[in-house]
Amino acid sequence: MTRRLRTALALALTGALLVPVAVSAADEAPAAKRQMYQQRFQERLGLSDDQMTAIKELRARQGDTARQHYRTLRQAQTDLRRLAILGTDEGALRAKAAEVQKLSSEGVEIRLMQLRDMSQILTPEQREKFAAMKMGGPRHFRRPAPATTS
Repeated sequence: MTRRLRTALALALTGALLVPVAVSAADEAPAAKRQMYQQRFQERLGLSDDQMTAIKELRARQGDTARQHYRTLRQAQTDLRRLAILGTDEGALRAKAAEVQKLSSEGVEIRLMQLRDMSQILTPEQREKFAAMKMGGPRHFRRPAPATTS
């Protein structure tokens, strides 16, 4: 076996061995992020393990429906932008705009239902903390909670 062939074979084997490791690490990254988010959420609100389990079950039950709805909404928004750019007739544009508005409204209802259901699991103090966290926007877990002054 020539040196060049041995090198090529070694590189191919190394690549074959590393690809499953890289794919496995990529699969674990979202799960690790989700676990970190859940842990911070539990700590920030002072949730018991039972409360956290109930919230996870709630999200699992509602998650597929919500995800599918938001995919449909995103696709309709993409279609609307495309129709507007391509100069489609006014009727088709208005119909697609009405569809996007309806889906957006339904999305608000889905989110409100999720928040109401979750609030039933929380104590009044935890609800207050959760509401304050939501006021901080999507990055509320990256910075400390604002100090309250009395």
